[in-house]
Amino acid sequence: MALCQFQLCKIPEVGLRLGVLTLSATQLERRGLVPHLTPDNEERLTSGILAVFAEHLMRQMLNNRTNWTLLDIRDPALPHVAAPHANKFYRTETLGGIRQLSPAKYMGMVNQCQPEIFVAMAEDLNGPDEAEARIKKSVVHSLAWLDECLRLRQPASTSAAFANLNGSRLTDLRVQSATESARRPVDGFVLNDLYHAPSAEVQLDWITASLAPLPAAKPRLAYRIEDPHQILRAVARGVDLFDASYPLAQADRGHALDFTFGSEATPPSATAQVTSLHHDMNDPIYKSDLTPLDAACPCLACTRYTRAYLYHLHMTKEMLARVLVTLHNLTVFDRFFAAIRASLHRGDFTKEAAEFERRYTLP
Repeated sequence: MALCQFQLCKIPEVGLRLGVLTLSATQLERRGLVPHLTPDNEERLTSGILAVFAEHLMRQMLNNRTNWTLLDIRDPALPHVAAPHANKFYRTETLGGIRQLSPAKYMGMVNQCQPEIFVAMAEDLNGPDEAEARIKKSVVHSLAWLDECLRLRQPASTSAAFANLNGSRLTDLRVQSATESARRPVDGFVLNDLYHAPSAEVQLDWITASLAPLPAAKPRLAYRIEDPHQILRAVARGVDLFDASYPLAQADRGHALDFTFGSEATPPSATAQVTSLHHDMNDPIYKSDLTPLDAACPCLACTRYTRAYLYHLHMTKEMLARVLVTLHNLTVFDRFFAAIRASLHRGDFTKEAAEFERRYTLP
């Protein structure tokens, strides 16, 4: 299968990871497209992994051969209230209301669509304050569904199986979920409940607990790491793949990302100021600014348009505003991960991550 191409590279800094095709971010698709983008605009993005979700209930898989496809049940970037699940099915929200999805029905989609990667079904929660018995039940159900998904996978299937890791605030259950999942014949792992963590520090503790029992040679994907600073901390703890919810959420707010990492960044000076990670294109300071967002950025927004024009689009509520800022933000995000991979190869990731923390501030 395609995922067998994943392998760890030897890098200078002990304890850090760099794999073939990682570190990178998966593009989140909704009903067949990256939000705000048309197929011709999607072609401007770097090929990688596209994440599609069963809750969108597409009739057929995309005719897409330039990217890998990852199939999961639920879009982690969308607001979600976990419905009460039963032992035999998952309740998922769709445009047609709540649907019941059994492992057999889900694996029927997997076997029919043959994505490069599918994520096994898992039970979700509504936050870290759920009762301990409810959290334990979710771990037990998730492992049972993992076994059923693996049993129902076609013997000749080329789709790699990723296991969901959960356990919420209970460290012993996080370790149990990871340990038991690693004993199954899976090809990778997904941390899907990190957005429930009450703080960045707690989120890192959850990551550490879940990753400790895992084999080094299999990739780890984390959903909803909410900002570049936390991404760098997660990289240092062993996460290989992330989703692209952050740049999409910033585009929805009218924020055009503006940050670089490592050798791409401007050389630091003793008087360098802490700067923001983005430009707010709703701010009148850009009304007469005839410069591009970033002269070095190859995206459509930066090569053809000015900040003043982007401000005008946002003020007039033009759909093109979201299109251009989304293209820009995803390009910045892709360059960010390319720079991280380069720094891991050079052996100076730790130093450059510390410089990034000093240089940029969160809003």
